[in-house]
Amino acid sequence: MLNTDPLLLIIGVIAVFTGLLLIMLSFLTEGESGEERKSEAGGAIIIGPFPIIFGSSRSAAITAAIIGIIFTALAIALTLLLEGGNL
Repeated sequence: MLNTDPLLLIIGVIAVFTGLLLIMLSFLTEGESGEERKSEAGGAIIIGPFPIIFGSSRSAAITAAIIGIIFTALAIALTLLLEGGNL
């Protein structure tokens, strides 16, 4: 059986609902202005030490790479902190 902290569970549920609310609000505000909007998309898939970066434009790919690096560093830092720094 998993021994989970109730506070972490509450924070996770709040984070998921906040994300869903922001997505719904973005769809509602999308059609308000009569002008056309340009959208770009990008992403990073990290498999072991090898990143796979993709994007619809160069700037989207660079942004995805930067966010991927930040999340990787955060994951390493949290792993070291939660494991007591033992490698």
